Amino acid sequence: HPLLVDFFHINILEFMSVVITGWCTIKALRLVNMDGWKILSQTDNTSALGWMSGSTRFDPDNLVSTIMREFIGRQWAKLLLQAGLSDYSQHIAGENNVIADHCSRHTNMSNSEQLYHIRQKFEHLMPDNFRFVALDDEISSWIVSIMDKGIRAMSA
Repeated sequence: HPLLVDFFHINILEFMSVVITGWCTIKALRLVNMDGWKILSQTDNTSALGWMSGSTRFDPDNLVSTIMREFIGRQWAKLLLQAGLSDYSQHIAGENNVIADHCSRHTNMSNSEQLYHIRQKFEHLMPDNFRFVALDDEISSWIVSIMDKGIRAMSA
């Protein structure tokens, strides 16, 4: 969403994206009591990758980023604990992350336009069931609450 891009640094958005993708996966597959199972979190953003395991380091020079990282990291930890999962974070080279990069760089396109262009360019990379999924109210509300925390931190 363009408003998010204007408000958050790209590294924070990448971290949010990893968590939201995992959250959607946990919900869609109804993962509970999965003790011993791991969920794969892939990103081409090395900052987000590092924050997957240590998001709460305080940075006095960047209070808003610190607050955002902590809030996002806590949500990810809560989701993992509730599902009984552990996280397996993995770096994916940027040049291999072409579909996600296409989506994040063409935010003016509708979902159907995005899907059409992705199929045209990257058909060989797409699974048959590739689709866009609307975020439910719980996840959307969480995103708004992150924005609210950021705004409060900036005005403090």
